Amino acid sequence: MPETPEAIEVLVIKGRIDRAGQFRPRRCRSTRHVRRWPRAEESVYVAELLDRAEQTVQRAPALVVRELACDSTDDERFLVTAYLGLSPEATSVQLRRDTSVLWRREIPEAPGLGVRLSGGTASRTRPVSLALDLSRPGDGAYLQVMYQWGERRFQTVDVLDARGEVSVDLAQLPGGPACRFVVLYSNGLRSAVAVSETFRLEPLGPSVAIVEPRDGAALLVGRHLVLSGQVADPERAGGARAEDMSWWLDGAPVGVGPIGGVDRLAPGEHRVALRYDGPDRTGQAEVGITVTAARAPTAEEWEPFDQFGGYRSE
Repeated sequence: MPETPEAIEVLVIKGRIDRAGQFRPRRCRSTRHVRRWPRAEESVYVAELLDRAEQTVQRAPALVVRELACDSTDDERFLVTAYLGLSPEATSVQLRRDTSVLWRREIPEAPGLGVRLSGGTASRTRPVSLALDLSRPGDGAYLQVMYQWGERRFQTVDVLDARGEVSVDLAQLPGGPACRFVVLYSNGLRSAVAVSETFRLEPLGPSVAIVEPRDGAALLVGRHLVLSGQVADPERAGGARAEDMSWWLDGAPVGVGPIGGVDRLAPGEHRVALRYDGPDRTGQAEVGITVTAARAPTAEEWEPFDQFGGYRSE
């Protein structure tokens, strides 16, 4: 992840503005790593840092976009995002429109955070507990708990209000020899990140599922059989690969990849299998289908038809 110039701390101001012009902050934080700065050169909303004398020491336009709503009767709201490089002399931050100040907040001290595993060895059979040593939280303080099971392999497992202990169920999480938790703590405006000690968790292995056909499906003779499946293998670098997936019909290979198809199935019962053969890891899913003869002749059984001479025999 690219670092900002000189790795300065950047305040990330987020929230919503309702139709009445009221701003409500939501999960504000700080970071020293910015992937993309918001582009809002023409915005009428401005975020500012102020010093003790109420003088502006930093200013940036805020990006404001309309929030999409599923219900047309919902009140119109706008999402606000602003990034400000934190200056040492800054004591407060505010959001304003023209001369109207919509929100102001004192800048707290940098937060402190410690993370450790508690309650014994990590296991899939029971949740693991994280003991958190937090500095004093402010309004809007929250935790983001992430799980890491390999290099550049992360998953957010929970986002919740600040607290001293968090329980995480490991039953369905990927495993590996050096797993750990990464916790981000925002005291309402500034953030700290800490990691737990590493631990070993038995790998889950790949998960194979057949989407089509469903188990017990009934088809008529002449109908095309659609094959569709998926494989999840998060413990493998890069995940599952299409070339390692193969389709089998009654023990014979009929296709490669997540999607395939079979024509001209004979009447009777058949077994469809999707196999995954990755390096040192395999998995398989299997379903049964039934093919029955049609009561009426199928198109393949119709007599040839000449549009000028009618039906003719070959």
